[in-house]
Amino acid sequence: MTEERRRCPYCAEAILTQAINCKHCGRDVRVSVPPSAAAPPKGDSWWPLVIFIAAIIGVAGFGFYVWGSTSYSVDLDKARAVVASLEHDKIITERTCGPNQAVISVAAWRSLPDTESQENLMNALARICIAEDTGPEMTLVAPTGIVLARFNGRRIIR
Repeated sequence: MTEERRRCPYCAEAILTQAINCKHCGRDVRVSVPPSAAAPPKGDSWWPLVIFIAAIIGVAGFGFYVWGSTSYSVDLDKARAVVASLEHDKIITERTCGPNQAVISVAAWRSLPDTESQENLMNALARICIAEDTGPEMTLVAPTGIVLARFNGRRIIR
């Protein structure tokens, strides 16, 4: 006796015509399913979604990178504590916001170990001025009036 076969509407495997459940995927095959719901779409239709998600992640990542490397990302309370400590020890004097400026000795400025340390100091000073609505730019000058560094809110401009 030859048994008639048909294709499972879900997995497309051959099953007996009178089957209730597919022996391959286990689904109930008594209910007819429209072809669009039976199998996942063929081809590369998922690529646009992947590209869209990657673009969103890329834009968000770039935004966090840019924001994270500016004075706006510095914690205001920490910036105030650092600057207050430096002012207390007379390392920084005559700090003002509007114009955003502070006086530091040449020796103290040069004692900072690297550019990152210098930028961290400038970020802290600029963050306090941002809180006072005078912008992120900052200038450090020596007691003699010589400009030691200018800061544009993101990096030191030499």
